Amino acid sequence: MPAGVHHPIVPSERMRGTSDCGAYGDFIQDLDLSLGRIVDALDYEGIGEDTIVIFTSDNGGDIPNAELNWPETQALDAGLKANGMFRGDKHTIWEGGTRVPLIVRWHGNIAANTVNDRMVNIVDLYSTLSELVSGKVAAPADAPDSVSFAPALLGKPMDVRPPMITSNEIGLHAICDGQWKYIDGTFPKGVDDKTKSNFKEEATPALYDLKADPAESKNVIKENPEVAERLRRALQQLRGKPTRS
Repeated sequence: MPAGVHHPIVPSERMRGTSDCGAYGDFIQDLDLSLGRIVDALDYEGIGEDTIVIFTSDNGGDIPNAELNWPETQALDAGLKANGMFRGDKHTIWEGGTRVPLIVRWHGNIAANTVNDRMVNIVDLYSTLSELVSGKVAAPADAPDSVSFAPALLGKPMDVRPPMITSNEIGLHAICDGQWKYIDGTFPKGVDDKTKSNFKEEATPALYDLKADPAESKNVIKENPEVAERLRRALQQLRGKPTRS
């Protein structure tokens, strides 16, 4: 099964010409077909109820420079929306860089066709799988940043996730808390002036209401200074916590 749909973009003969978005779109069709075959095989072997299938990604889709005649650019020109409505792409601080699909299938345990809009992080899979498999949540010392969302998968109530930090490719940070996303624009140490100039837009202090504006089209930091200050302090506190290697 293709991982991501990474280069080289080589769709199978069966899928060529099926997407109306060129080779890149056809390769996505291959990914869909491959995943479906795996799920069908699990059910055929009678182990679907004993297998948790997770479909997700570590980042949003990559949108190459328009001057590059890559399969991705051809697909975008044909109408493919690699990151849907979301702003930005892989490497950026915007939702297009960090918001990804998360589909979980556990036949007989997780109700089909249910949708949950709770905020989760890919690191939450550690505690979630621990709880689903063993019935016990991982100890905070073992998974300090991982919050189990097993109750949500099983249709049970759960607390709102604590704030989480996201980052772009050079270490600019955003903090997300419920509907709010705050970008403080602080460059990490060692970033040179040329790089700072290239990332001026992402480094602009900003506050977005992701519930009302998931596309991050309006910076509402001036209208909500108290929220911005609360999240700025929370981000500073999280930055100051010791990390484990």
